Amino acid sequence: MAEEAHAVRRTDVALTASAFARAVADPESSEESIVTALRSGSASPNDVSDAGTPVLCTAARLGRIDIVRALLAAGARVDERDREENTALLTAVRYGHADAAQLLINAGAN
Repeated sequence: MAEEAHAVRRTDVALTASAFARAVADPESSEESIVTALRSGSASPNDVSDAGTPVLCTAARLGRIDIVRALLAAGARVDERDREENTALLTAVRYGHADAAQLLINAGAN
């Protein structure tokens, strides 16, 4: 029974991370909603999508500098990699988001 309860908790956390990753990827999401989720503790700046992409990489890919800034301020690991070994910095550069790339460099990205 204790094992079942532990499995449920792990599933709940995964669902929360997936929901937060979808919110970051949604162009309709505001910086305020992301910051609220981070401050409330219902999301982590290091959450990953179902595809294994850190939310920081997603925000960098979309050029959402407001969300990149919020994630960094909340403690996102700047050099976290996705399943293909791409960092948020590489992703920002690849998609032509120089402002996001500069913000990541200023935060210590390699």
